[in-house]
Amino acid sequence: MASTTVLKWAHGAQKQMIGDTIYINNDIKKIKKENDRLREENDILKRVAVLLAKN
Repeated sequence: MASTTVLKWAHGAQKQMIGDTIYINNDIKKIKKENDRLREENDILKRVAVLLAKN
């Protein structure tokens, strides 16, 4: 196995503690992506609510 492959794997598997939970970097990326999507959906729903309130 090439050393660059091992280094990439080790870098990708680094852990980070948030509160009492330990997350792997890949999990954090997925959570951030989902959080961005949810924020966007929330903004859309707020705009729809304003439009509906005007009518």
